[in-house]
Amino acid sequence: MMLEEKIKVDYMQAFKDKNIPAKEVLGLVKSAIQNKVIETQKPVGDDTILDIIRKEAKAIKETIGYLEQAQKDISHEEAKLTVLSHYLPAQLTQEETKNLVEKIIAEQHITDIQSQR
Repeated sequence: MMLEEKIKVDYMQAFKDKNIPAKEVLGLVKSAIQNKVIETQKPVGDDTILDIIRKEAKAIKETIGYLEQAQKDISHEEAKLTVLSHYLPAQLTQEETKNLVEKIIAEQHITDIQSQR
């Protein structure tokens, strides 16, 4: 199932389940996808949809930051962010990234980064 179809199905399920945060955020994503289709005059792919989801997630994170500064309830925004996180690929932890970089350095036999330029 393509990502756009999955979002539409999940939106309808959230609507039926009366899951307000999921319905709100998936509605925003659906609208952004439709706007992109209108803008480009062609169907959008999963990569473009992931960019849209990342943009929405970033906006929600910023909102959470502002709400925390104002000492307001952030549970609604966190629920929306949790919904979006299900569509995004898992990110590497700092430790996993460090191990991956060390592995590549070892495989390439790099001893001095300055001399590799």
